[in-house]
Amino acid sequence: MKHAINTWDFHFHSNLSDGAHSPEELAEFCVAAGITAAALTDHDTTAGIERFRAAAGDRFQVISGIELSSRWQRQNIHVVGLGFDVTHSAILEMIDLQTSLRNERNAKIANRLNKLVGGDHDILAMAQELSGEGQLCRPHFAQVVVNLGLVNDTGRVFDRWLGNGKPAAASIEWPDISAVVEAISAAGGFAVIAHPMHYKMTRSKLESLMADFAECGGQAIEVATPDLQLNGVQSLIDRAAKYGLIASGGSDFHNSSWGGRGVGRFPQLPENTASVVSALVAGEAL
Repeated sequence: MKHAINTWDFHFHSNLSDGAHSPEELAEFCVAAGITAAALTDHDTTAGIERFRAAAGDRFQVISGIELSSRWQRQNIHVVGLGFDVTHSAILEMIDLQTSLRNERNAKIANRLNKLVGGDHDILAMAQELSGEGQLCRPHFAQVVVNLGLVNDTGRVFDRWLGNGKPAAASIEWPDISAVVEAISAAGGFAVIAHPMHYKMTRSKLESLMADFAECGGQAIEVATPDLQLNGVQSLIDRAAKYGLIASGGSDFHNSSWGGRGVGRFPQLPENTASVVSALVAGEAL
């Protein structure tokens, strides 16, 4: 699905979480795409933001960003935080909590993979080496299995072992969505429901999520994502407006092999859409 390139992108990932490119490389991608405002939204870490900002220089505006996991009605929901104070205690405490939960899951994944693949391997240590200073995520484990020569590509690792419901997968009881929204809001940021169509919800359940999200202080929802055409974008905008949620969006770019995705490449918002873009670019959020 081909989309025009936007001048902003408020959702993509570096190799400090589950992306393939460094913050510096992503800054160059943004410049090449003509981006004027961007947010690096790594999972459960803000470690790449200052590197991204330094690489951007005065070539485009950098908005603080993060993607946090949450729980709503027994379902995992991702929440993007934008324009927050990265030094605020509420954000730092939420990052610590999510990192602790990830560490518990990673130990379980490593133990299960060790039993499944056999051999005398310290899979956890190997994955930690790949993740470096960033968050250890499932793609790092997948790459370890590839490096061991057991399969040819990481997609097969997910299909066989690491995907949801597969033998090496391990669940996390993430914080309630209200706690995640509260942390972002306390730090002066916008809380945004990430990629709502990924959750495969019925129309009524998605609207129930929107209603609960707005009630606990959430402010926006990603309506411009690569998996939507323009008519789907407008439908989400109209539905979100019923609950006072404004629009956001982004490419969710991880690496160049993801179906032609690129920084800034997602549907453009219709004119006069109430969105986080104007407020963030104008500096009305921290």
